[in-house]
Amino acid sequence: MTKKAKPLRSDGKKTYQQLLDTAGNLFALHGLASTQSKLIASEANVDVALINYHFGSRQGLYQQALITAHASIIHLEDLESLIKRESDPQQQLKSMLHIIVSAALTDDSWHFKLLAREFLAPSENLQILMTKEIQPKIQIMKHIVSQISGIKPDDPALIPMLISVMSPCFVMLVAGNKVPGPLSEMRQQSVEQLTAHLYRFALGGLLAVRNAT
Repeated sequence: MTKKAKPLRSDGKKTYQQLLDTAGNLFALHGLASTQSKLIASEANVDVALINYHFGSRQGLYQQALITAHASIIHLEDLESLIKRESDPQQQLKSMLHIIVSAALTDDSWHFKLLAREFLAPSENLQILMTKEIQPKIQIMKHIVSQISGIKPDDPALIPMLISVMSPCFVMLVAGNKVPGPLSEMRQQSVEQLTAHLYRFALGGLLAVRNAT
């Protein structure tokens, strides 16, 4: 069971971030089971007791690394701001895709590698990530897709549409820039080009659903 972490003191922010980045990289490379607290502390050059102080436990550190990794793709606050700033749901969709594509094409840190490992071999910690980070974002994304497609947010038919919209982004994030072939070629496009491409296909599908109902 994960212990509750203590509130973060201002003078501990540097250590907190150092532990998070070090552990995130190690977790991405070796997984949670093979990454012991002593190794994390040694690599971060801090006392091992600081893991429990800042995160409650090694598992708590892993869970925070997952949450931080997902937030690096798109922050909940960015989605909420986008909804308030853009009144047109089609523009909301385009802006959302632009944020995600920008992250996928520019970030080669541990964040995506860790998420890929967790999604491909799920642990009990995935539910924490879903509850704290992913589900609130899904609700906003469902609202956008609902507005464009005309399908109510609580209609089960909306989920396959949301998955269809987000799947290309998910593939790019999980694959990273190390996979040769079509994915590598796709990553040669600019953020604007790739966003426009994904937007046209997503919008075309959602409008087709709207026109068919």
